[in-house]
Amino acid sequence: MGVDIEMYAEVFAGERWAPAEPLVENEAYDPESDPLQPRLRPQFLSIPRNRYLFAILSKTIAPCRGLPEDVSPEVAAVERLCHDDGVFDHSWLGLDELLAFDWKGPIIQMTGMVDPEAAPLFEGNPLGFPYKRWPEGKQISHSSWTQDGVSVRWRETPGMLAGPDFMDGVLSKLKSFGPEKYVRIVFWFDH
Repeated sequence: MGVDIEMYAEVFAGERWAPAEPLVENEAYDPESDPLQPRLRPQFLSIPRNRYLFAILSKTIAPCRGLPEDVSPEVAAVERLCHDDGVFDHSWLGLDELLAFDWKGPIIQMTGMVDPEAAPLFEGNPLGFPYKRWPEGKQISHSSWTQDGVSVRWRETPGMLAGPDFMDGVLSKLKSFGPEKYVRIVFWFDH
C-alpha cells in the first residue's frame, strides 16, 4: 500500500489566490448521486508516488502547515470532498521556497539490495541510481532486503530523489505561472 499526493498550483490574482490553470470537467460530477460534486474542478499536478519527494515537501523544506487560511475556494472544495477519504498532512509551499531549497545537496547515502547481475553497477558508490546501464531484460528495482539480493550503495541529491516528474515537470510548470512570490502549491496525502 502506498501514499498518493494531491497537489494543486495556485496563483495570487489581484485580491485572492486562485487555481493557476483553467478549471477542468470533474469526472465525478453527478448531481443526482452526489450534489456536492462541482461540475468543474482545479487541475491537479500529476506526479507518481515518490516517498522521498513527499518527505522533502512535508518535512525537509517545511513541516506540514495545514491548508493555507486563504486557500482558493476551488481547491478548498476539492479538499472538502476528499476529506472523508482519509487525507492527511495538508500543507503548502511557495514557489520561492521551492526554488530556494538546495536540490543539489547535501548528498544522501542510499543502500539497498539488487539482483546480483546488477551489483557491479554500484562499484565505487556512484552518484545516482544506474537506471540507464541496468542489465537488459532485468527488472529495474531495489529493496531494503531480498533473499537473493546483493547489498549495494549509491549516492543521490535531493533533486535526484525528487525525480524528473517533479524537477522537470512540476517546477518548470510552476515557474511559467508568474513571479515566484505569487505562485504556490497546496497539497495533502491520501492512502
